[in-house]
Amino acid sequence: MTKYTRQNGFTLLEILLALAIFAGMAASITQIFAKGVDTTLAIEKESYAYLLAESKMDELLLLKDVREGAGSGRLGNSDYRYEVVVSEQTYPGEPRAFELLHIRLTLSWGEGRYTDTIALESLKTQAKNL
Repeated sequence: MTKYTRQNGFTLLEILLALAIFAGMAASITQIFAKGVDTTLAIEKESYAYLLAESKMDELLLLKDVREGAGSGRLGNSDYRYEVVVSEQTYPGEPRAFELLHIRLTLSWGEGRYTDTIALESLKTQAKNL
């Protein structure tokens, strides 16, 4: 009768179990990495949107004669769309030689239910047209 002796090394079952654990860990790490990339891209788009919104608001504040009303448009060929609403800001007290205007700029990007939006508001003073 032949006697089998145990040799040094791993059995097939141990190797398969180790590979299964490794594959599970690799899949988890890949998902974490992909989520990190998605988050980074979303933050990059939002940061760019804030820069565009601030730039557009600066344009509006530098205009010499702003009137009440609303308008909208697209910024260049980009996916970013804006809406502007200008309204007179009332304030109590004596009549003044200037008027105070409330400017609200809403910038949006994306499509359908994946639309993101930011809004900036500012006040502008300008001489009244007498």
